[in-house]
This record gives sequence, structure tokens and C-alpha cells, in this order.
Amino acid sequence: MNHAHLGTPGQATEARLPATPAGREFEAWLAAFNSQDLRTYEDYIRRRSPALHKYVQNDVDFALLTGGFTVIRAQERGPYVVEGLVSEPFADFPTRFSIRLDTEPPHHVLALDLGPAERPEDMPLPVLDEQALVHALAERLESQSRHGRFSGVVLLARGDRVLFERAYGMADAESNRVNTVDTRFPVASMGKMFTAVSVMQLAAEGRLDLQAPLAKAIPDYPNAAVARAVTLHQLLTHTAGTGDIFVPEIESQANQFREGADFIPVLAPRALEFTPGSRWSYSNYGYVLLGEAVQRASGEPYLDYVREHVYVPAGMRDSGASPGPGGASPVAKGYGRSPAGAAWLPVKPGLATMPTAAGGDLSTARDLYRFARALQDGRLLSAPDVETLTRGKVDAPFGAYAYGFKDQRRGGLRYYGHGGGAPGSNGELDIYPDSGYIVVVLTNQDPPFGNRVADFIGNRLAAADASGL
Repeated sequence: MNHAHLGTPGQATEARLPATPAGREFEAWLAAFNSQDLRTYEDYIRRRSPALHKYVQNDVDFALLTGGFTVIRAQERGPYVVEGLVSEPFADFPTRFSIRLDTEPPHHVLALDLGPAERPEDMPLPVLDEQALVHALAERLESQSRHGRFSGVVLLARGDRVLFERAYGMADAESNRVNTVDTRFPVASMGKMFTAVSVMQLAAEGRLDLQAPLAKAIPDYPNAAVARAVTLHQLLTHTAGTGDIFVPEIESQANQFREGADFIPVLAPRALEFTPGSRWSYSNYGYVLLGEAVQRASGEPYLDYVREHVYVPAGMRDSGASPGPGGASPVAKGYGRSPAGAAWLPVKPGLATMPTAAGGDLSTARDLYRFARALQDGRLLSAPDVETLTRGKVDAPFGAYAYGFKDQRRGGLRYYGHGGGAPGSNGELDIYPDSGYIVVVLTNQDPPFGNRVADFIGNRLAAADASGL
């Protein structure tokens, strides 16, 4: 399967593997991998690499995720070892590979490694002006949609100008209902931005103290030692050590939970995972606790507070789990890959789609754009408070984390926002404060299909910025 012509402008051309045992073996493995078929891949592994059989399902899932690989660099390290780079059809950055064979017949595969790699300097991304970027984005999304690799809505704006806003794929394949620009999607962890804004609003009014212990905001928290040890600042930055909500004691009784506060009696007895402030570890439970703090400080149920103090002033008419006075547009049904093939199957709603302060609410691409503009023009917070909210506080694996916002760079171009992912949904909001660009992607497919589109746009914005366009 050759995907060489499905990539972006500037994609590297296919390279030839060496005519060695290792080169021929990797070619055979690649054909089986690119088939994206469980039986075909199982047959190859059974014959040529029995030691890797336990990874068969993971490898096929990975093949479905990537869409297959094309070799773009290859270097032999003797007859039984070859290494190099492969590329995906819809990703800007390559994957490193190496394969090592047994030197004794029948030369079974002893090791096959794949991992992330930097894009080579002699394969630069294309530098596109605004008009060319919009054209390239339209071509990319049309191609991805045809290949079943994007279903959702993408919006690109600069300030008040919406440059691109289009919908692709099906909101409900069983009912033959297509996605539109008004379709609502679960935003998963993108909702942490709304929680952080709410906390900052209440802090600006003196009703919450970010440096005070949780015990001040929730005096009756069932675990007094934890409540005294962690601060709201640490909860906001995922440095409190409070752990996750996707754990057996919650998932075993998931149908009993209706709101964020329901998690507290079950999870409060847990000890902290580490000394607060000592490291970063993503914590959905930490944001559940922030939602409870918002509720206590404001005297309003958390979801009501967000609706009245975030959605309404931002003009987010279609956001929230419950329709507004005029109703709301339909919700996209989530789809995930079938375990043994390329078919997309409906995903049952779970904990990740239950609206809490950690995420799970519904929104549209246009509403998230309105949220970004409301941050920029002072309708939600003062300019200094927005700077405090979005400027990175702690190091994280992807860059820096602020208060409910990731603070990152593509090339030299800074952007902030948040992504969200759950079975059957994936989205991202990226705000570029210096250039004024705003990128919104929402999908009703498993991650990382939405993140990849945001990367495509952001990488080209960064390339254009570096070139001075």
C-alpha cells in the first residue's frame, strides 16, 4: 500500500530499502502492517516473528491509526539490520524504525522498533501564506474525509475574520445525518478551560484564594490531611497529586454517578500520589475538586455557574449539556474503530461524556471560537488575569501547563489552549496570541484525528511565521 501521494506539499518521496535480508524482511513486514488486516498481520508474525505475537492487536490498531507507512529513509547496518524513517499519509513528522534479524536461518525477526522522530532538515514543511494555507487545509480535509480519517468541524480565524469553517463526515451514520458547522460535539477535557476561567473569576472577586489550601474552599472535605496539603494553584496546574477518576472503584459503578460531587465520597479517602508541588501529573479528580470549590464560593451549581458566567457573556449559544431557551443543534454520535478492522462503530457514552468540571460538556466550533474571542477582548477576565490564566506555570511533557490551559510552541510560535479526547471524540482549541490566529477542531472519532488537523494548521502557521510572512 503506497501512501506517498496522500501527504502534504513537501512530503518526502518514497525511499528504496536495501536488497539485504533485513531490507527484504522490513518490506514484508511493512506490507503486512499496511494491510491493516488482523489475519494478514497475524499470519506474518506467526511465520516470521513468533516472539512479537503478543503485540499483534496493538500493531494492527496502530496501523489503523496511522493509515500505514511509507519508507522515506533507509540505511543498512550490515545484512541483518536496517534502520531509517517512515512517514504517515496525514502526519507532518516521521517515525523512526529499526529491524534486526537472527543471523542464523531462517533469520526470524528478533527486534522491531518504532518511535517518534524529528522532521529532517532537508524535508522542510511548505511555507504557505494565508490563502494557500486555507486551500491546503481544504484539500487535506477532503482527502482525510474520503479515507474515513476525519469526521467533524474545523474553524480557522484571525481576530474577527473567520477564514475557514467547514464540516465533514457523519454526525449519525445510522440515521444518515451529516455533520454541519452547527453540530455539537463532546469537548472532553477542553472543559478544563471553562473551570479555570471560573476559578479565576472568583479569585478576582476575592471569593477564592489560589494559594490557600483546599480546606479553605471546601472546609468539610472528607480527607482533612489532603485538604490541608494541596492548594487551588496546585489543582489548577496538575501538581497536587490527587489522581484520576478513571479508576476501577469508579468505573465499576459508573452508572451511579450524576455529577462531580458524587466522586468525592469514593475518592477522597485516597492518599496523595506524591508531595504536592513536586511534579506534574494530569489529574481529572483535581478538576472535579475545583468544580466543587466554584460551587461553594459562588453558591451556584457548577454547571449553572459556567453557563451564566462563561457561556452567556461569551455568546456561546449552543454550549452545555442542556439546550438553551431556543433549543440547540443535534449532537454528533461518537465513533471508534472496531477491534479487528477498519470499520467505525458507535461508541457508548461513558464517564468521559458526563459533564463535570474535568470536562465532558458539549460545544460547537463556532462557540469555542467565541470563547477564544471573549478571552481576548476582556468579556471573561481582565487582560492581566488572562495572562495569569494562560502563561505556563510548570513543565509538562508537551511544554508547559498554566491554569487549565497548555502553553506551548510550534517552532518559535507560542499558542495556548487545550485539547480533549475520549472514545469517539477528539478536539482542540489553539489560540495564537501574537498573530491573532484561532484554531478549533472538533471530531466525533477517536483521538488523535482532531489533534492531527490542529497540528497541520499550526505547523504551517509556524513555518510562515519563521519565514516572515
